[in-house]
Amino acid sequence: MIAAGLTSWLDRSRRIALERARADYHTLKETIKREEAERTERRQAEEALRQSEDRFHAVAANLPRGAVFIVDRNLRYLLAAGEALQAAGLNSEDLIGKTIWDALDPTLAASYEPCFRQVLNGKPFSVEHESHDRYYISHGTPLYNDCGEVYAVLVMSYDISDRKHVEAERQQTEVALRESEEKLSLFIKHAPAAMAMFDRELRYLAYSQRWIEDYDLTEPMIGRSHYEVFPEISEAWKQIHQNCLAGAIEKSDDDCFNRLDGSVDWLKWEARPWFNAAGEIGGIVIFAENITDRKLAEAELRQKNAILDVVNQSAPTPIFVKDRQGRIIYANPATLEVLGKSAAEVIGHRDCDLYPNAEDAARVMENDQRIMASGQTEVVEESPDGIRTFLGMKAPYRNEAGEVIGLIGISNDITDRIQIERDRERILQQEQAAREAAEQANRIKDEFLAVLSHELRSPLNPILGWSRLLQKGNLDATKTAQALATIERNAKLQSELIEDLLDVSRILQGKLSLTVSSIDLTAVIRSAVETVQLAAEAKSITVAASLDAEVGTVSGDATRLQQVVWNLLSNAVKFTPIDGRVEVRLEQVDHQAQITVSDNGNGIPANFLPFVFDCFRQESGATTRQFGGLGLGLAIVRHLVELHGGTVTAASAGKGVGATFTVKLPLLKRQGDGEMERRGDGEMERGSSTLPLTGLQILVIDDETDSRDFVAFVLEQAGANVTTAAIASEGFLALTHAPPDVLVSDIGMPEVDGYMLMRQIRALPPEQGGQVKAIALTAYAGDFNQQQALQAGFEQHISKPVEPEALVRAVHALLTG
Repeated sequence: MIAAGLTSWLDRSRRIALERARADYHTLKETIKREEAERTERRQAEEALRQSEDRFHAVAANLPRGAVFIVDRNLRYLLAAGEALQAAGLNSEDLIGKTIWDALDPTLAASYEPCFRQVLNGKPFSVEHESHDRYYISHGTPLYNDCGEVYAVLVMSYDISDRKHVEAERQQTEVALRESEEKLSLFIKHAPAAMAMFDRELRYLAYSQRWIEDYDLTEPMIGRSHYEVFPEISEAWKQIHQNCLAGAIEKSDDDCFNRLDGSVDWLKWEARPWFNAAGEIGGIVIFAENITDRKLAEAELRQKNAILDVVNQSAPTPIFVKDRQGRIIYANPATLEVLGKSAAEVIGHRDCDLYPNAEDAARVMENDQRIMASGQTEVVEESPDGIRTFLGMKAPYRNEAGEVIGLIGISNDITDRIQIERDRERILQQEQAAREAAEQANRIKDEFLAVLSHELRSPLNPILGWSRLLQKGNLDATKTAQALATIERNAKLQSELIEDLLDVSRILQGKLSLTVSSIDLTAVIRSAVETVQLAAEAKSITVAASLDAEVGTVSGDATRLQQVVWNLLSNAVKFTPIDGRVEVRLEQVDHQAQITVSDNGNGIPANFLPFVFDCFRQESGATTRQFGGLGLGLAIVRHLVELHGGTVTAASAGKGVGATFTVKLPLLKRQGDGEMERRGDGEMERGSSTLPLTGLQILVIDDETDSRDFVAFVLEQAGANVTTAAIASEGFLALTHAPPDVLVSDIGMPEVDGYMLMRQIRALPPEQGGQVKAIALTAYAGDFNQQQALQAGFEQHISKPVEPEALVRAVHALLTG
């Protein structure tokens, strides 16, 4: 029984456990099925979200200069993409997962929050705003979940900066246009003359206050028809309006205007078309000046003139009357006699119409205007024709209103008295000028001698000292070489000093000399550019040279021409600001070499330009005071250029726009292949296999033995056969016995000097040497001496001392030139 009961309990327990297991199985199965469904649903949701984000990213990628944002209810960025992020220096990682307060500037976040809150409440927004220096328009819309709840905000932003800029420019243009129209309206309104502006239908667009006052009109007038305002206007005026609308300009200097009250006004008027921005006629403008007062004054004056004519017919002195504009409205017979003209040729004319000299007439008219302006009587001395002088009393006369409307003049001819005074003054001035010239000459002489005395001693000291040491023979080879070099250097210095002192003397006396030869301007300009380069670099100024190597040679002094270019370049650098530019060009224009020096510096005022090459003339102003100087540089440039047969001009558009100086020099005719060339150091080309003077017969005449032997030696070294003579008579016999190819003669010689010798030679027939090529080699180096030598018959004048190469070159050039 117990066993049966135990068995029964076990069976029941087994059933209960089995049932519970079965129930747990079903529960577990349902749970697994539900979780699988949830996982599937979540995967689908995630896929849908991913696809949604992909769509948003695709929209952002194709949104020009814009961006797409999704912000959840906590204002945390879920999505941020688009070009606008890169333009602001951001990327998606800077925003996603952060609230607007964490990601943005507080001020910007504060401006966005109300908009986002509005959308989270279900209300979209659209707003224009500025962000990171750009303008955007943003549209916000809510995003709903499956339950219809707003779970996020979708914002799409577009860059509208270009549109905003266009709008701003349009607004500025509109403001400027309004201001311009207002100014035009104010200008017309307050114009001192009667003035009105109409459209094509003759409706008023603008008018001056004087127009309203002159024609007794009532404002406002804008938009009203001119024909409505003046219903009685004539057909002639309507035709004038139509002519102007067709492009004509109508005017009258003397026209009557009949008023409604029966009175008459005299007008000077002009009507012309005005044009719109498209160049089309937009209407007409009428200007009118009431000249009634002038007409009345003229009538009154004519009446008075009738009286004055009777009174003044017998007056022996010139009496005349002029109106306010200076026109002669009355002249008595004495005045007509002085002028030598009839009344018809005088009345109605001004002084500038009657006298040949415009400047003299202008001074008379200035006196008249001054007297009428001041209202005071004056006694003036005038010479209207530049020949006779008159002492006149001129008094302004007035109309009934007390206004000056002209002047009356009475004149006496004082020409004889003035001539006597002028002759006396001229004699006094001539005496004073002669005395000052003599004093100036003495000062020039004293200054020259003082400089000469002082400066010549310095080079002589080492020359004499080393010469005596060399004569003693106690110097070794090193010291001997040093002594010779020192003597040579100081001798050259003394030679240069003499030339400089001669130049100083010539400048003080108004003279300059030239050492003429064939000049390659390219080398001259390059040397000048190199000289000013350091000064230009100090101011960071670019000096650009454009030199045409095909430009031929000119005849002139290379040193003086380099001085010309250097002066112009120095001036350009001096008056050009830091980081400026100076250009020098060499080109051939027609048969002249043209050197142009231009800069972008301070420029030259128009009123100073005519005087820029005058001695001691400087522009009066801050620029001149800043740079200083005596004003000699450009005067020297002009003198040197003119000595070379050229011209120099200056041009400038005015202050601050730079200046251009142009030098033109006549070109030499090109020579053949046998032309002698010179290197930059002044020596002849040494590439030739033969000596330059080979086979030439040269006669040298000089009374100084050392000089004669030196010249002969130099010429013999160059290949010439040299004959020498110590005096002029000896040289003359040698020349007539065997005429040489070239004669080199001193000037200062005993008994017969070089000038006399040359005249005797030129008197000989050609077969006896009368046409021999001749060079004057002399210590007389002045301009006068050079001219005297050329007049005597020498072809060239060379100053002592002379470099050996220069002498050989001169002889060769004389024969080949």
